[in-house]
Amino acid sequence: MLINVIKTIESSGNQYAFRFEEKLYFHHKAMRSKLSKVIKRVKVLNNCSIDTALMILSTSWGIFQILGINIYALCGYDKSIIAYLMSPEEQVNIFYKFCDIQKLDLKKTDSELAQITNYYNEIEKKIDSKIMLITEIENELKNNKEAYDNLIKFIERYNGAKFLSNEFVDYLLRMINEARKYIKGVIRYDKRNYLSTSD
Repeated sequence: MLINVIKTIESSGNQYAFRFEEKLYFHHKAMRSKLSKVIKRVKVLNNCSIDTALMILSTSWGIFQILGINIYALCGYDKSIIAYLMSPEEQVNIFYKFCDIQKLDLKKTDSELAQITNYYNEIEKKIDSKIMLITEIENELKNNKEAYDNLIKFIERYNGAKFLSNEFVDYLLRMINEARKYIKGVIRYDKRNYLSTSD
């Protein structure tokens, strides 16, 4: 479920999606001497100028919207960014590699996402106010932090948002919203499958 949720909230499943991060571009430009090796690699692999290499490093790419700096420096990708965009398989490989390097347990994260989604579904039946609903979710995370350790780490390391910041809560709510759709779809499929095989 998790991988489908991330695909949807990051790019709506568009393998060619990209998002330029202007602030990051200027940060990378200021750090040019420290990043010289990776800039040179990106320049050679993409047959481009230094400024274009900096742009590639400062842009989120593909289905999972992984930053160029993470694709090339962290995950060691060794082809052009066009080749990356053309290959959903390579994008999936880089996603798994990134998560592995960041020590993100996707199976446990998936389970914890299902757990908080179920909790959200239960409290939504009792609470009308969206603000109070969000407060309840925040309290659940605060009071049971160890139960959601992997989910918290995933959002912090994948999205870069600090625990319970506005960005963190927004990303979590988007994950829950997509997880709900996925869980409903699976339940609907299971019922249809059961009905068709129980004759």
